[in-house]
Order: sequence, then structure tokens, then C-alpha cells
Amino acid sequence: MAKALNKNRIRDTRLILLVSLLATLFTRPLMDFNSVLGDALSMTGALLVAACALGRVFCTAFLGGHKNTALITHGPFAVCRNPLYACSLVGVTGVALLSHHLVLMALVPLAFAGLFRALVRREEELLQTHFGAEYAAYCARTARFLPRFGQYHVPQNMPIRPDLLWIAVRDGALWFLALPLFNVVAHAQRAGLVPLWGVLY
Repeated sequence: MAKALNKNRIRDTRLILLVSLLATLFTRPLMDFNSVLGDALSMTGALLVAACALGRVFCTAFLGGHKNTALITHGPFAVCRNPLYACSLVGVTGVALLSHHLVLMALVPLAFAGLFRALVRREEELLQTHFGAEYAAYCARTARFLPRFGQYHVPQNMPIRPDLLWIAVRDGALWFLALPLFNVVAHAQRAGLVPLWGVLY
């Protein structure tokens, strides 16, 4: 079931991103990339993407190699139960801001929030089955998404899987492709290289 959940997540993520990319490519954003507001959106979006990438690498350092075999309740997992999804939501919000399309800024984070919420509910059922009372106690003291930074704690020593950490770094780097991608799209539109269907607010 865990593999099926992961396959569905990847499929749904790709679908949302593909629709968003097509909308960005063939419609003009309401806000110009070179305006003051456009620069502010780009800077904010880039900061959110960076926070996402770094946060996901940090989470992987604690989770790597232990998923579904041990209940990790320290580090970022002491702050909230789903820090990887929380970081990803921050990242997709940043990507949506980089698009400069108001519709995408609103709908993309909402779509991913709905996707993550459904995934988390099904994953929680699996974890409850695996870890029972231990997981129930963890849920009672740790929020699903809303971080409680005062609960952060780490063990004195902790094993790390360098191979999985490297994969997280590599995947994290992909998030940074969003900014040059949107710039390429904007230049292609200005040069008349793609047909425009109008303005997507």
C-alpha cells in the first residue's frame, strides 16, 4: 500500500505541475516580471523555494533509512509530524509566486494542500497499524502540519545515511530550476516564440 501511495503522489504531483506549466507557458501573467511587485514576488518565491530545499535535506538526515521501520520523533519530526510535506508546501507556494500568475498563486498551494492532506491521512492509518500506542502518543503531542518549534529536540548521536542524504541534496537542487524556467518562459513570450491565449490573472 505504501508503494501505491507513493506512485499516486508522484502521478498527481506531475499532473498538477504539468497543468501549471502549460498555463504559465501559454498565458501572460498579470504582473510584469520587471515591475517592483514582480521583483518582490520573485524574491519571496526564491526564498520559499530555498527554505523548502534546505528543509527537505534536513528532514532526510533524520528520516533517511528509517521510514516505516522506526518512529522518528526528534529533530524536525518533533516540531510537526509531516515536516517533509510541510517543506514541500512551502516550496510549491514559492514556485507559484515565481509564476506571477494570481490564479496559480492561489490554486497550486491549495491543490497540493489537498493532495498532501489525503496522503497524510492514509499514511497515518499505516503508522497507527505499525506503531500503535507509541504513534497515538506522538500524535497527541505533535501537530500534523502546524509547527511547534518549542518542541524541537535532537539526540546526542544519530546515524546518517550519506547515500540518501545525497539523493535529497540532488532532489533539492531541482527546486531551484523554477526561477530560470519562469524567466525563460517570460523571454519566450516577449520574443513571440509561443502563442498566447490571453492573460491568466
